[in-house]
Amino acid sequence: MGKLMMSTAAEFPFLQGREFLEIFFVRNDNIDDEETGDLYGNFRVEDGLGTDDLFNLSRNEHIPIAQQDYVPMTGPSLPISGADQLYLTLDLWDHDSISADDPIVQGTIRWNAYSHFSEYKKKHIQLVTGKYGRATVSYAVMRDALAATIEITLINGDNENPTDIYGSITTCNGLGESEPFQKTKKTSIKVRPKDLIKLSRCVVAVPTDDKLKVKADLYDHDPISSDEHLMDGYGTFTPLWNQCHQQTITGPHGEVQIRVTWS
Repeated sequence: MGKLMMSTAAEFPFLQGREFLEIFFVRNDNIDDEETGDLYGNFRVEDGLGTDDLFNLSRNEHIPIAQQDYVPMTGPSLPISGADQLYLTLDLWDHDSISADDPIVQGTIRWNAYSHFSEYKKKHIQLVTGKYGRATVSYAVMRDALAATIEITLINGDNENPTDIYGSITTCNGLGESEPFQKTKKTSIKVRPKDLIKLSRCVVAVPTDDKLKVKADLYDHDPISSDEHLMDGYGTFTPLWNQCHQQTITGPHGEVQIRVTWS
């Protein structure tokens, strides 16, 4: 496991990080051969420091999901260590109000940091099958990475207060992309100026020799007039231990501020 190092001058940090796991997505490939199923269950990650539930819904909280849709993850809350054994465990079910619920995917992806066959800094795409379905998990383990904690603040949304925001926010760490914000017109959220836009995931592991790219493609929903395209732009951030950086994305009808804190 790499050690975090700093020079005596705080403004010149070494770009040396730790072994981290980044999960890009979990995709529903088949749910009981249904066009749209009712998903619930659990997706859990266990590292040498503990466990974190990235998806956890009870039977009564089931959500609709179509084939090729992504399972909405709500984590990790902290960076996931890749310096030891790792277990990515799926226990996904399809709710059925008439007959018994169907087990969709029950399986575990194992990562062993001590194996000579473990491939680092590579985007892995692994299929996990079950009795009545299958899912694809995409992830990468990096030997030398830092954790970026992302906050996005609305500065202006078409001069409205609040603004009904929808669209997408994506992050890319050089190996793959994640989508911590994805809303449609029907699921738009109200955000006031100077308030944070709520992200489903705010921690991203980034290799120290790469960059973090945060892209915002956001709209303002207006039920009376036509919707306004707030912005479509991105910010790029260099991993620097114990540093905090801010960038602003400005569009024709809006502005957001991206704040990234490295650890």
